[in-house]
Amino acid sequence: MFGVYVRVHINDQQQAVDALQNFVLPQVRQMPGLVNGYWLHGDETTGVALVVFQNREQADAMVKMVEGGPGLAVTVETASVHEITAHT
Repeated sequence: MFGVYVRVHINDQQQAVDALQNFVLPQVRQMPGLVNGYWLHGDETTGVALVVFQNREQADAMVKMVEGGPGLAVTVETASVHEITAHT
């Protein structure tokens, strides 16, 4: 399995939450190979996500989607694919 790590700067928290619920999650749920995803924010300006896929090609597709532009509510700081070494 492979995880996609995404870190964003939140420009507008309410718009970011709305975009996540109404656009991002529905798109990600339709992606082939999706295992699970987690979206977190530590404060009003920083958000991270870890989305797990069955294989690297599927994870790479998620990175391409993220790099395509999430909109004005957030600015993507990093999006990268990592092989999962262990899980519980």
